Amino acid sequence: MLFAGSMFWICTLLFDNLPSIDIIAIPIKAWLSLIYLITFGSLLAYSAYVWLLKVRPATEVATHAYVNPVVAVVIGAGFGNENVTTIQLLGLLIILLSVMSITKINNEI
Repeated sequence: MLFAGSMFWICTLLFDNLPSIDIIAIPIKAWLSLIYLITFGSLLAYSAYVWLLKVRPATEVATHAYVNPVVAVVIGAGFGNENVTTIQLLGLLIILLSVMSITKINNEI
């Protein structure tokens, strides 16, 4: 992600399309959100994922891909005041039930 971000900045500078950005005009909430995503969404999550691969089976660790959207919706609704529809809640329920059944089947084998 760092490499891709660096390449995007370099390409932007090369093609002189970098708009003038007033850093002071960016709200503190946006900066705190960025720091949160860098810390917990990338560094901590990836470190935990690699550690889990060492101590748990890969099939069990892979279930994080199904649980992450649930966590994102909960955080978005709780902290970002995002609207959650009935169809989204139904989808979350299906995801959680699927992960639970995968885990149960995996433990029985």
